[in-house]
Amino acid sequence: MKKIAFVTAVLFFVFFLSGCISSVKKVFFISEAGKAKITVADFEVKAAKADKETASLLRGKLIDALLESKRFLISEPALKQADLILTATLVEFEPQGQSGGRSGIGGGGGSSSGEFGGLLGASINKTYVALEIRIADYASAQVFSVGRVQGQAGANYSLDKAINECINEAMRHILQSVPSKYYKY
Repeated sequence: MKKIAFVTAVLFFVFFLSGCISSVKKVFFISEAGKAKITVADFEVKAAKADKETASLLRGKLIDALLESKRFLISEPALKQADLILTATLVEFEPQGQSGGRSGIGGGGGSSSGEFGGLLGASINKTYVALEIRIADYASAQVFSVGRVQGQAGANYSLDKAINECINEAMRHILQSVPSKYYKY
């Protein structure tokens, strides 16, 4: 009997940990309420280290997340068949981290130069992405949601982690902002 209880406890613990280990969590859910028709305009670029290609890749990731949520039907901007339009501006983009760099604060050295040499540099060396998002009614052009979302990753993580975090935050913002009346398809 104790063996069964022990095995059950171990299995529960393993399943619990498997849910906690995921580095990128999906923030959306499937609803029976219907889908909203949305068009995602090309992203504007205001970040110094970003270009149109970067913005296009982020737009593609956001469209993929919208489709994956099963809450949206995507319409191309030229077709003008959507009820909603989402515009976004890439306002911050730091692909390799900065601030402390490899020399840490005050030139203390990189992370490979001892216990404290890179400590301060590593703690502020971030990779990050930030978007400003607007959601509007397509027909009236009335903006009903404006928000800023961002993602970041520490020095030992990739740009992909920061991008995924930013896209997940964008999805959270979109799902919380779109009124239920648009979910009619």
